[in-house]
Order: sequence, then C-alpha cells, then structure tokens
Amino acid sequence: MAVATSTAIALGVMAASTAVTLYATDTQAKQAEANANFQAAQAEADARAAQGAASIEAARIRKEAKAQRAKATAAAAASGVDVNSPTALKINEEITSNAEQDARMVMFNAQDQGARLNQQAAADRIGGANARRAGRTSQASTLLSAAGSMTNYGQGWKRAGG
Repeated sequence: MAVATSTAIALGVMAASTAVTLYATDTQAKQAEANANFQAAQAEADARAAQGAASIEAARIRKEAKAQRAKATAAAAASGVDVNSPTALKINEEITSNAEQDARMVMFNAQDQGARLNQQAAADRIGGANARRAGRTSQASTLLSAAGSMTNYGQGWKRAGG
C-alpha cells in the first residue's frame, strides 16, 4: 500500500511538473509571437512614416523651387531681360527640372525604404508564427515524454519485488 501511495504521489508530481512545463512553453511561445507581431507593426508604422515624411519633403522641395523661379524671374526682369526670352525660360525649366528630380528621388528612396520595412514586418510575422509552432512542437514532445515516463514508472519495482 505504501508503494502504491508513493507511486501515486510520484505520478502526481510528474503530472504537475509536466503541466507547468507545458504552460511555461506555451507562455514563452505566445510572448515570442507577440513580440514579433509588435516588431512587425512597428516596421509597418516606420514605413508609413518614411513615406509621409518623403511626401512632405518633396512638397518642400517643389515649394522652394517655385520661390527660386520667382526670384530668378524677378532678377531677370530687374536686369532688363525679357522674362519670356528663351534664356529666362530655360533657367525656369532648369530650376523646375532639378527640383522635380530631387522630389522624385526623395519619394523613390522612401518607397524603397518602405518596401524594405514592410518586408521586415513580413519576416517578423513569419518568425513569430514559427516561434509559436516551435512552442507547440515542444509541448507535444514534453507531453509524449511525460506520458512515456509515467507508463514506465514503477515497472522496475514490480519486477524487483516479484
């Protein structure tokens, strides 16, 4: 009877230990997944912020070019140059072209940065899902190992006592 009681206690402790291990593994996997999802959301927010900042910067460049064209036109007029002359028009076109090229480059760089950040977000989400799957696999392994141990527990005593 004492052997049966000690066996039952040992099996109970082993079951409780297994349950704690399963819970800890699940908690760790969920936290890893949550962390990865947070990082993914942050990367996506950074992508949106980069694109928003680029739009503002491109607008600033265009506005500055407009002011520069106005100054160039005023300077040409003040020096007696016809503002509709080919030279004055060429200067305005050059200012506009350079500004537009700068604005487009800013937008292109932001799109590129945004794409990389969105790819990082996707990779983070995949990593989180993989961590969650690894946790489930570890739980299954722990459960199977515990079941095997409990099945074999005490068999040596029976043989020794027999």
